[in-house]
Amino acid sequence: MNSVLATMKRNFISQIRAYPIGFFMGNITTCFFIVMGSFFVYSIVFEKNVSADFIAYSNTSDYMSYVILGSLIYMFVVRTFLNVSRSFITEMREGTIDSLLIAPLNHIGYLCGNMLEQIITTTMEVFVALIISLPFGLKFQSVNITSALVCIIISLLSFFGMSVILCGVMVYLRDTYISQNTVFAIINLLCGIAFPIQYLPKWAQNISNLIPVTYSLKIMRNSVLSGMSIFNQRQDFIILLLQGVCYCIIGILLLKIIIKKVPERQFI
Repeated sequence: MNSVLATMKRNFISQIRAYPIGFFMGNITTCFFIVMGSFFVYSIVFEKNVSADFIAYSNTSDYMSYVILGSLIYMFVVRTFLNVSRSFITEMREGTIDSLLIAPLNHIGYLCGNMLEQIITTTMEVFVALIISLPFGLKFQSVNITSALVCIIISLLSFFGMSVILCGVMVYLRDTYISQNTVFAIINLLCGIAFPIQYLPKWAQNISNLIPVTYSLKIMRNSVLSGMSIFNQRQDFIILLLQGVCYCIIGILLLKIIIKKVPERQFI
């Protein structure tokens, strides 16, 4: 906990003093353009009509709420990945990686501190984006709070595991831009941010089902838009939990390799 709290405090100080406005405005703008683009397509192109297939796939006829909720979760995913996955690369660029490696701290705690700081920061950003999205048609007609909260907790576990794995890839490649944006593009296309994954080819659906974001989105939408309980979604919850545990185990094992590779990779 000392490592977690110390890292979180340091990151908060850095965010406040250095670049909070740029990151904040960038994420809000991204979410806004996704929502606004979907609104124009839904209102002008499709004249506010949805097909029977969409209703069957998504369990709702409220397309705008479907897209807005997906955009908010995507924003949360992006922000989580940004801070946690490139933490070691940032230390390398700032010249503090050697001090970090020899310091008597738990490296899992260090990454958890990055994750915790990002959760708090992003929650505030999502709240602002939520307010901005309300005029575009976001509706909460029947919300199952318990199911939504449990989904958030399990989703954060899986997001953390994915971030640690991506961290290892970044350290090995010594790259953040291509690696992160490739992952974001795959998630945006395959995980059902703006449309159900059933519209994708079968092979793409199989890849999508291996990514925890897909089940996180599905459960959250069912919980918030349809009011489905944990029991009614128990299979999806189990799959999301298993994926989260597997990703975390792989990430922790990979972290041991990362720690050994960091000193040599910074001079390549």
